[in-house]
Amino acid sequence: MGVRCLLLLACATASAATRYDLRVQLSPHDGSLQVQGAVEMAATGGEREARFLINRGLEVRSASCPVCVNYAFDRSLRGQFLFASEGAPLVFHFARPLQKAERVRFEFDYGGKLLVRPNNVDALGPDWVELALYSAWFPFQPDRGRFTYKLAIGIEPSWSVSGAGRLGSVSPGRWLLEQDEPATDINIVASKNLRSHRVEAGQRQIRVDEVTLGADAAERVARESGSLTQWFAAWFGPSGSGQLTIVYADRAGGGGYSRNGFVCYETAYMSKLSSQQATRALAHEIAHFWWTGAPVENWEDWLNESFAEYSALMALRKSHGNESFEAELALFREKTAGAPAIRGIPRHSPDAYRVLYMKGPLMLYRLEQAMGQQNFLKLLRVFATGQPRSTNRLLALVERFGSRELRDELETALRR
Repeated sequence: MGVRCLLLLACATASAATRYDLRVQLSPHDGSLQVQGAVEMAATGGEREARFLINRGLEVRSASCPVCVNYAFDRSLRGQFLFASEGAPLVFHFARPLQKAERVRFEFDYGGKLLVRPNNVDALGPDWVELALYSAWFPFQPDRGRFTYKLAIGIEPSWSVSGAGRLGSVSPGRWLLEQDEPATDINIVASKNLRSHRVEAGQRQIRVDEVTLGADAAERVARESGSLTQWFAAWFGPSGSGQLTIVYADRAGGGGYSRNGFVCYETAYMSKLSSQQATRALAHEIAHFWWTGAPVENWEDWLNESFAEYSALMALRKSHGNESFEAELALFREKTAGAPAIRGIPRHSPDAYRVLYMKGPLMLYRLEQAMGQQNFLKLLRVFATGQPRSTNRLLALVERFGSRELRDELETALRR
């Protein structure tokens, strides 16, 4: 899947959530959750309201902040964000305009059963729990920066928990999940049968959590992931902490996705792949630790997906040889014949996958051939570690490390 977030509906506020402190009670047997806690937000100045998205199946029992006069939760306004279609706007109105850099703390108490798309990613049932922003299970603001969080999680004592961040078991049925590195999502996974394997691979401690994968396969995945992170760090620069959690999800459908230091895959899907295909799939999601931050609801998502996919192909070239690499490129050429241009393609277009995941990587291959590998890697390293993540900035770097003619060629190719 390689889905990256975030981008918000047009709204009057530009304030950004910076910290979540939540108490989460999960009830898999009846498919419900209860959440109490707070989110802190930093104002840019002048805001009269703040908007969050939250699942419209939930009941907001109370919500407040020191400068709020009221709030509104309109369940009828679904589909505000492409990747969380059941998210509805929860809007707070302020008694006065916020001052620049003012901090506002919102208190929440909500719960119920989630309404989710049948994409098999978000689940809260008797056998498997997997929560991400796709279900809008927590109040979030797409494209409003990054935040840290601390979660106190309650669940049935016989269940084990995993997630994105630093995890600890407090007591049977009580878990603490903390993320100190700025993130764009809050991810929780749980199962009665979840097994955890910890492996030192390269300079990272890698945890693989699974239900049916098995210990030997989990260790192989961890060691391959360690090699991939080392290669990407050498090519693109350092990224994130030394921790990595990989979850093999006990579900049928939904593919995979990644967050900061966290990757989740569908076990059934990965088990059908060849060694070469599995390497590419794993590499794509890990590459998103470097290739994220561009908008995801329009054509500039190519800066996330095309770059992650070409990074995966580079890893395939290193691990399986140039013949495998060239074979994948040939397949991409065949499948993108007649594909529309990257620039301007709607993110929901039926052609979006082959354009962003195949046509874009072919364009990066041609750029690497034209620039030479050394200059191409210099460009990627600077682009991966800097901001903004935009096509205009990429074009400027192509001119810097290549030439004006090469920049013009790339601009033209993006429109074809």
